[in-house]
Amino acid sequence: MIYLDYYSTSPIEEKVLEAMYPFFKEKFFNPLSKNKIGASIKEEIEKARSKVAKLINANKDEIIFTSSGTESNNSIIKGLTFAYEKRGRHIITSKSEHHSVLNPMRSLERMGFYVTFLSPNKYGEINPSSVESAIRDDTMFVSIGLASVDVGTINNIKEIAKILKKRDILFHTDAVAAVGNMHLDVKDLGVDALSFSSHVFGGPKGIGGFYLKDGLRFMPLIYGGPQEFGKRAGTENVPGIIGLGVAAELATQDLDKRIQWRNKAIERIKQIFSIDGIDLVGKDSERLPGHLSFIVDKVQSTDMISYLESNDIYVSSGSPCVSYALKVSPMLISMGYSFEKASSIITLSTSHRTTENEVDIFLEVFEEAVKKLRH
Repeated sequence: MIYLDYYSTSPIEEKVLEAMYPFFKEKFFNPLSKNKIGASIKEEIEKARSKVAKLINANKDEIIFTSSGTESNNSIIKGLTFAYEKRGRHIITSKSEHHSVLNPMRSLERMGFYVTFLSPNKYGEINPSSVESAIRDDTMFVSIGLASVDVGTINNIKEIAKILKKRDILFHTDAVAAVGNMHLDVKDLGVDALSFSSHVFGGPKGIGGFYLKDGLRFMPLIYGGPQEFGKRAGTENVPGIIGLGVAAELATQDLDKRIQWRNKAIERIKQIFSIDGIDLVGKDSERLPGHLSFIVDKVQSTDMISYLESNDIYVSSGSPCVSYALKVSPMLISMGYSFEKASSIITLSTSHRTTENEVDIFLEVFEEAVKKLRH
């Protein structure tokens, strides 16, 4: 199998799996139990929290564990808007966000909030000037993703944060695709909140989290016990948290090598642009490491994906949450692509696991696929 869809999900790292295993069996204890074995598990959770914090240069107590990136986005969007509602009821986001941002925003509209949905430019980028122009006197919260899996272009989050800080407006970025895959520093970015998910960088599924800047008020999405500093109730997914911590540690140690290797593979894959009628989507630079998206003229995405699958090669046509539910990516339509063009997008992503031989086979099969599917 040749897997080239690592931003949809990634295989769990062997060291992650090994670290998790004892917490399914002999170390099964509840971290809130009032005994020493419970306390020992709580200590392991805090070690994992420190590892995640180090990955993005946050303080340990600013990391909150959840079940997924989707829960993290929902928690931050509602947790901050409800906590700071007295500041105003206007929110800014973009049409290029993941559905775990767009759908909570729509639910807030039904509650009486006003949401401005910005359109990306032709590269899939949200211009900081567009955010600034959309600000009103009652704007209190902004959520702009760091990068979209559909296109790969990285937004200038740091510049947007500077604009919003001057107006005392809260700023969240969905960084699920980026955390663990590129260098990030929450202090340098200047954001108030940031979402992440384990399974995109070699950790287990079913565990994610968010960074919440120290000192901010917050209304939990889930109420119950005192877990996660009172910001996310429920018995902790201890094996998942341990796995996330190790995945973060490995990413911290190996990130430069991983980025170099996966970008090297992408540079070789770019040979496909010598074929007529294949056009890059998004920016050539300033995009997620190891990410490539392109339009194959006169070939439907579904046909290309099926042909590659028949050769045991796996790519995608964008975010799995979107491509499963809709025929085309709404982001591409908002970027100005026609329905026909948007129906012909292919998105692929490499990993530090991707081999030169896999790239060679992909290039050979892809060229063959284009010829056959166009005739």
